[in-house]
Amino acid sequence: MKWYKYILLIFFMAVYGCREPFEFDYADVLEPTVVIDGYVTNSGKAHVVQVSYSTTINNRGQVETEFITNADVRIIDDLGDFTVLNHWRSGIYRTAPQYAVSEGRSYRLVVTLSNGEVYESVMKTLPPPSPATASLSFRGDTRDVLANNSIQPQEGAVIEATIQKDNDRHFYQWVIGQYFIIQSDLAPDELKFCYIRDFDEAQVVLLQDNLAQEGVSEYTYPIEFIPRSAKMKVDFGVEAVLLTLNEDDFEFWDAVRIQSENSGSLFDAAPHSIEGNITGRNGERALGYFGVYRESLDRVFFTEQELGFAPGTYPPCTIPPFADRPHPCEDCRLYEYQENFGVFAPAWWRN
Repeated sequence: MKWYKYILLIFFMAVYGCREPFEFDYADVLEPTVVIDGYVTNSGKAHVVQVSYSTTINNRGQVETEFITNADVRIIDDLGDFTVLNHWRSGIYRTAPQYAVSEGRSYRLVVTLSNGEVYESVMKTLPPPSPATASLSFRGDTRDVLANNSIQPQEGAVIEATIQKDNDRHFYQWVIGQYFIIQSDLAPDELKFCYIRDFDEAQVVLLQDNLAQEGVSEYTYPIEFIPRSAKMKVDFGVEAVLLTLNEDDFEFWDAVRIQSENSGSLFDAAPHSIEGNITGRNGERALGYFGVYRESLDRVFFTEQELGFAPGTYPPCTIPPFADRPHPCEDCRLYEYQENFGVFAPAWWRN
């Protein structure tokens, strides 16, 4: 199934992999494959599932993703009860705001496309309880990085998680978001500062808490190094959702991590086959994965001075010639990140 490996590589490189340029023969890329990916947890919130066709390359060498916006997406439990996810944007379907899975129940994802094709996951249950809860800390540090063909020091923030232990083996994944205040230097005061959420989709942060550490009640685990930038002038926040996984979930995401690290080019050999848990009733396997996890969340906020660094000097926001107007330098609400909360801080933002 050589063609399947190529499509799988395109998908994982677009979602998780490095953004290095590569060359390929457009004729080798066959019809796109359905991609379905998402998870639900025991935390009451709006959970999301994304439905699309696998990333392809058009005849101009451009990456294209076709989002599926008219599917019927449902989560069904072992009693036959179901919840319908409504399309939000870009092929993303959301549950009701306070949806949560229950202890002792099993769940599967069922996606019906407009052409009648049906894809469904295997049944998934919550993993065993773990003692770990999301607990973040930060500190300033300097790392050596390669820049301009030389090793140079890079100041930044080390984000660490505190992991509580017991005598069982547990499997964890972090989903990490970043928050900051963006400034529009040319804007009036009421449109100068906006609250922003951004997300690094290239990260797959995993931990297997092994029995070899038995007798240790807790330890710290570094989960991210964030280079210093202008975003840290006022308030910079890190949100980490700690997911407790079953072992088979962990094995899938670990394979994705290995794939993204080893894929130096599109046609590098995969370390092994990566198979998700979603299959069409016609026998065709979809790319992606559906999981049922335990969830815990924590956020930390800091500035560059709280990291121990002197205030930095950053260039002001300027409008280049022939730029569209209005411009983000004149209205912070026009900055396009994953989520722009506008000029009003979310309730959980630090005072």
